[in-house]
Parts: sequence; structure tokens; C-alpha cells
Amino acid sequence: MANNNIEELKKAALNKDYKAINNLIFPLHPSDIAKLFTSLEEEDSLLVFGLLTPEVASQVLLEVDEQTRERLISSISNAELTEIVEEMATDDAADVIAELPGEEARTVLEGIDKKGSAEVQKLLKYPEDTAGGIMQTELVMINEDATIQETIDEVRAKSDDIPNIHNVFIVDDRIKLVGICPLEKLILARPHLPVKDIMNNNPIKVLTDTDQEEVARIFKKYDIVTLPVVDKYERLVGRITIDDVMDVVEEEMLEDFYKMANLNTDE
Repeated sequence: MANNNIEELKKAALNKDYKAINNLIFPLHPSDIAKLFTSLEEEDSLLVFGLLTPEVASQVLLEVDEQTRERLISSISNAELTEIVEEMATDDAADVIAELPGEEARTVLEGIDKKGSAEVQKLLKYPEDTAGGIMQTELVMINEDATIQETIDEVRAKSDDIPNIHNVFIVDDRIKLVGICPLEKLILARPHLPVKDIMNNNPIKVLTDTDQEEVARIFKKYDIVTLPVVDKYERLVGRITIDDVMDVVEEEMLEDFYKMANLNTDE
């Protein structure tokens, strides 16, 4: 946002002109809205955040620093926070809930739908610097005996709820990962064929306890955009996407910088 628009936003916030604020904010990407908070007074930032839809607010919370996120969250009710968390992918929801005080975390977990709550609670059990800690449980999974057409139908059915579908994960009757099939290969195949005929039956995967730095190295080495995560029994439990890994890379770079400056991460 240009400086003159920032001044307009400050003026609109001062006058509590909600319509003008919405007109200025609506066209912006969530990451650009997050950057605005560095130019606004805290009171104005809270006002702007309070006018965002739950969907946009959920993305903005993920773009701001931890201190700003704490201030924004403290400015809204638990009911409003619950609506925002419900818009997040399970990995992001787990990250936000992990930062909440115990009672507030329980309230939000009880407020979101039962399935989402159960998935988030599973993720909260993993250390945050492991594959389990950064994965999300949203994915497209289908049995190896399904046809190409059935697999495509499953992708279509899940597309509204799962963003960035790049691959379909193929499992056996025990949910053991047996293969992976990229979408481009799927849509070019004959519909009546079984999906196991075209899948990669030796997929790259990681265990839930794999260190996040190793996960980042695997993404770079194999130039992939999605990585399946399995438990010790080889059962599929989640996926890691390239945007999750970029967050890890940024975090590791900051930690290296702190070490060079003889600072710890808290400082």
C-alpha cells in the first residue's frame, strides 16, 4: 500500500470510518495487510483486524510476528478466534493453538468441529521441529484398487476443502502408503484403469519424527512440492507442502543469524 493510502487508512481509523477502511483493505492480499500493522498504531491495527472476515483474518495471523499475533488474538473473543481457527489448515491451527494459554486453547479446541479438533490435537502431540509438527492432515488419499475415474472424483470432492492438491496418495487396506500419483499423470490416464497401474510405487516419504531441517533438505534435493508423512508402521498420517518448508527455511536462517550475533531466539 502506498504511503498516501496508509495515511488515508490512519485517518479512516481515527474517524472510525469502517466503510472507508474496508474499501482500502478489501483489495489487499493478507500478507500486505499484515505488513500494514508495522505502520499503524496498535489501536488502529486492532480496529482493522476486527473488521476482517474470518477467512482473511486467519491468513493475516499467519503472516505477522508472534508478538503482533498475541496482541491481535487478545483483542478478540474466544468465539471470534474459534471462527478464525476453523478457516486454517490443521498444521496452522495447531501452531496458533499451541501458543494460547491452556484454558483458552481448550475453549477453541472445543469450539471447532469435532473432526478438526481431533486432527489438531494429534498434531499438538508432535514436537514442533519435526515432520509431524509441521505437517497437515488435509490430503487426498485413495485405496490402491480404485480406478482412475474414482480417484479423479475423489480429488474433485475434496478440492473445495483442501488447497494446493498436487498429488494423490495411494494406500492399502491398512492405510499403509503404497504409492503416489501426481495430478497431471492422473488426468492423462484412461479412466477405467486401476490407479495402482500408474502410481509411483516407491514414493519419497518421511517419518513423523524426522527433523524439519532434514525435511527441507529432501524438498530441495528432489525438487518436490508435497511430501507424505508416515508413522512407524508406514501408515499415511499427513503431508508437508512447499509453503510449510519455506517457513522452516526462514526460521532456520533467522536462528543462524541469531547465533552469528551471539543472541538466542528469545532475545
